[in-house]
Amino acid sequence: MKNQRIAFWTAIIGFTVLCSGCQTQIAHKSNPASVSDKYFQQKVAELIQHINDKPTFDHHEDTAAVSELIDIGRPSLYYGVLDLTLSNDYDTRLHAYMVLWWVTQAEMGHPRGQSTWDLDEENKWQELWKVNGPADFWNASEDARRIAYEKWRTWLKETEEVKK
Repeated sequence: MKNQRIAFWTAIIGFTVLCSGCQTQIAHKSNPASVSDKYFQQKVAELIQHINDKPTFDHHEDTAAVSELIDIGRPSLYYGVLDLTLSNDYDTRLHAYMVLWWVTQAEMGHPRGQSTWDLDEENKWQELWKVNGPADFWNASEDARRIAYEKWRTWLKETEEVKK
């Protein structure tokens, strides 16, 4: 009987700890303001240090850091990823571009891993990229990247004000 109670309470505590971690992650993804800015700044800075590390075999544009930055969402753009689009390093620009690509898709209703999405949402996303572009951000000239960077920075600020 004593062993059963220990097993029961161990399971309850373990489940509670597991769920509290999930709740933090859910709150963090749906409402970035629920977790401190300092956390995001530190986490994004850490991930940026590894953005080019170990690309996946079949998708050079994807790394573990890229995936985590996409999961963080908009704060990853604020705290350094957008700045990486101006890098002199091709791989760094490509990886930053992928984060921007997927974060903007998620904000338009198409999170990574979802196979289909609403045609209106897709059209809005395509228009967003047409306006802010270029679609080949990582491979564009330095001048084109600088212009696009300024447009994306403006979009981040303007859309953040709308969300508040």
